[in-house]
Amino acid sequence: MDLRKEIRRILLEWFEKPSEMIDKNLGTIVSHTYSYPPNVDRKTLEKFFDKIYKAQDSRLSFYQEEKLEKLKEKLAYLFVKQNPELSTLKHYVPYDAWHILNGVISGYNPDDILFFITHPGGYANPSIKNYVKKVHETFKKFPFTFSGGYLPSPKSFEKIKKSLEEKGIAENAVVN
Repeated sequence: MDLRKEIRRILLEWFEKPSEMIDKNLGTIVSHTYSYPPNVDRKTLEKFFDKIYKAQDSRLSFYQEEKLEKLKEKLAYLFVKQNPELSTLKHYVPYDAWHILNGVISGYNPDDILFFITHPGGYANPSIKNYVKKVHETFKKFPFTFSGGYLPSPKSFEKIKKSLEEKGIAENAVVN
């Protein structure tokens, strides 16, 4: 038995996707489910991601890295083609296929994926420092355990705040 794979499988079962967890607990609709391209399923994608993670741990030749980048790009284009709601991300594919794929697999909506791509570094991006602080303060008020790692777009954040307010959970939640 491959211990690394077994640990990964257990962790995937334990941790929900952040946006889906918010939807489930707050009744929002900030997550999104995408259609997979023909001949691609979750298992195939997991194998692909495993290869990429292993490749990051080893030294690849320029040719191997280039081939991997082209494969990520093709896969991202397939998802964009299969899901018209991702059409706004089409011109980002050559530059940021990895984040598009991660966003799709994580169930983030197109606005959240675009926000992450246009604000690289997420929580560490100094240009959105005040916004990140508001998000973090609001997330602290969640009535459930939240692993974090999710930086919603302003549009999704408004939905989250509204749901918190409607439920009376966040009388003091940061609103502005």
